[in-house]
Amino acid sequence: MPHDMSHDGASGREEELERALSGGLRELPPNKTRGLLGEVNPSLQKAEDYTPDLNAGVSQENDWPVVWLAIVLCYLIFFPLAYVILWRSRFVSRRAKIVVSIVGALGVGYAIVRLVAG
Repeated sequence: MPHDMSHDGASGREEELERALSGGLRELPPNKTRGLLGEVNPSLQKAEDYTPDLNAGVSQENDWPVVWLAIVLCYLIFFPLAYVILWRSRFVSRRAKIVVSIVGALGVGYAIVRLVAG
């Protein structure tokens, strides 16, 4: 039973890929990988013309790069909040939570020892 992609609100890329796989195109569309934060990588084969849009280049969704960025920034600014975000996140596995918590605790302990020993 084929999956109806239009019902899920699939993007134009998925529809283009479906046409390519069904024989509607002569070749597959080019692979456009996204960067770490969801931005589209520039093409080095053509001159870039600046066209402003509403995309700030940062992922606006609550996905794993955004969660890890929030954890790291909170760890650097106010570490208890980093632990709250880490342990309440569904995007991080339990093993990763334990490892990051131990490494974070060691980092906080090192910073306290360095401040006291001064």
